[in-house]
Amino acid sequence: MSKYRIKKIYVVVILFISVSISMKAQVVDSSSGIDIITQAPTSPKKKVKPLFFPTSYITEGEIDHDANFHPIDTSMQREEINNPMYRKWGVFQDLGNVATPGQSLVFNGNRPMDFNLCLNPFETYFKRPEDTKYYNTKLPYSDFTYTQGYNELQQLYAKHSQNISPRWNFGVDYYGVTSKGYYLSQYTNTYHTQVFNRYQSKSGKYDMLLSLNFNYGVVDENGGIRSDSAFEYLTGASKTAEVRLQNSETRFKSNSVYLKQYFHFGKTDQIITKDDTTYTFHSRGYFSHTFKAENMSYIFNSVGDTNQRLLPNYLYDTIYTTQNGLKTFTRFDSLYYGQISNRLAYTLYNDTSKAKEKRYLELAISHKYISISQHEKQNSFNNVLLEGKIERQKFDNNSLSFQAYGGYFAAGYNQNDLKLSADASFRTALFDLSGGAYNHLFRPDFTSNQFRSYIFIWDNDFLKTNISNWHVAMHTRKFKNNFHFSFNQYLLANWVYYDKSMMPKQSFDVILMQQLEVQKLFKVWRFYFDNRIVYQKTNNDIIRLPELSAMLRYYLEIPMFKNKVILQLGTDIFYNTAYYGNAYNPAIRSFYIQDEVKIGNYPMINAFASIKLRKAVIYFVYEHINQDWVNKGFYYTVNSPLPLAGLRTGVRWRIFD
Repeated sequence: MSKYRIKKIYVVVILFISVSISMKAQVVDSSSGIDIITQAPTSPKKKVKPLFFPTSYITEGEIDHDANFHPIDTSMQREEINNPMYRKWGVFQDLGNVATPGQSLVFNGNRPMDFNLCLNPFETYFKRPEDTKYYNTKLPYSDFTYTQGYNELQQLYAKHSQNISPRWNFGVDYYGVTSKGYYLSQYTNTYHTQVFNRYQSKSGKYDMLLSLNFNYGVVDENGGIRSDSAFEYLTGASKTAEVRLQNSETRFKSNSVYLKQYFHFGKTDQIITKDDTTYTFHSRGYFSHTFKAENMSYIFNSVGDTNQRLLPNYLYDTIYTTQNGLKTFTRFDSLYYGQISNRLAYTLYNDTSKAKEKRYLELAISHKYISISQHEKQNSFNNVLLEGKIERQKFDNNSLSFQAYGGYFAAGYNQNDLKLSADASFRTALFDLSGGAYNHLFRPDFTSNQFRSYIFIWDNDFLKTNISNWHVAMHTRKFKNNFHFSFNQYLLANWVYYDKSMMPKQSFDVILMQQLEVQKLFKVWRFYFDNRIVYQKTNNDIIRLPELSAMLRYYLEIPMFKNKVILQLGTDIFYNTAYYGNAYNPAIRSFYIQDEVKIGNYPMINAFASIKLRKAVIYFVYEHINQDWVNKGFYYTVNSPLPLAGLRTGVRWRIFD
């Protein structure tokens, strides 16, 4: 990591801490219908401590449904797992270093009703408007996690949120990572920032959500090692090998602004208490306007690399540049995407403060202007989407709830795309049982149809893909350590994938995919056994996924000093059965199938110790402790070995009083 980069991280940390500590304490304003706060001075001689955790959050979808805020989980569970790929997916494939291209190995066909440009192999790390959490802070809230590890690994999570006024909350959420990597040409450096804002008028008739998102990164692309057998022969820290690409890199940039405004309608109740008269507004629905502007660019740059397998020159003549008097083979490809969208919605719902059920209806229309630039080719589209949603949720035991959704593209690149879904759930005192189905007809990703670069070119007109799904799930509610079960069955028609020649291809077979997932935590005295098992089976091998995957967290938890200190000692295990895993080509930013090498049947075992001291958690992780026990299957992606064994340390510190 450069000195400038380290200095910038330290400046961010110091700034957040200074703002948090310098703010005055805050108290609750009970006059608001939602749990809003107001600022009040406190005595400098006496520290006021909150009676409960002073920060909660809500997402946009929950605001749309008139839901309540959720308190933040302050437990120390999974603190040592801070790689976003491990934390979000558990089983996945990447290129052996944090922030390298990756994708989940748990199939999910429930994609949003939207235009899709291409596979984004960095999306797990992105800050997106759809994932924004809007906070309600009783006190200024800051949350920092700093991690340091082998080969100059440094990660920083930094979040700060506070109420500027009783109805106005502002915050910043940052994630940055840099790592030299474990093998040649594996450097990564990415940083992601989200600025969020929520405002509600005093009357309760106007709400505003604002989210600004900035994602930048540079990642070396080494194309994988040349010889698996030579690599597997070595042991310890000496495990290294020649790589296929030595002077190639991917750069990405994505910026977006998201603004949603709610204009509520309903009735106002007058409350007279002695000589005081107050007014409480009860919303029955709203008109909303959503504006989103986004730009995204991917740049692949290769100087001097001539690997014909990964970098063939299908279209253009060889390009040379002069460096130090010598001609050097150079490729430079870029993909740019920009969009501006507006969405108008009319929403009705009942007042859930007294009712034992929630009723919700929404009708919406949206327009999205899309612009795409590739090498010597530009495209633009105007997508028009019509949507409707109805929902009825009961809160009593032995009650039935349901929801249904329909979406249709009337114009644009996705014209005649259609999605219909319906779900129902049955609630009892012991468990929730749910199930449903959906059918989604959609045009494949844009770059699978049209792609132009110095290295690859294709022009396809694929038929629309169709995904049909039915699913059931059960989640217990009363047990101390709850149990979760889910089953999905997919029927996939006209599926698009990248074949062994690294070109997109459409299959006309009907593919059956079945998926079963079970989660359960067992406790024996102070020993905890946290298990997540995923089973996936398909009748067609163009979808390459491990049949069985396991994410296990086994640990001993010891409270000490009258529960003021909590110690966890344990291990994290990530495992999947052997399969012909996909390979990766940076020139097309996609994974493609291969039939030469099986990977998997190899556990990734990390040993950890975590200590919680009031608001801080300190952890030590020895990653890949089982290195050299078995050298076969040492990969998450073909030719891209797992990280080598090494010590990682970190601390998480929350500040809220």
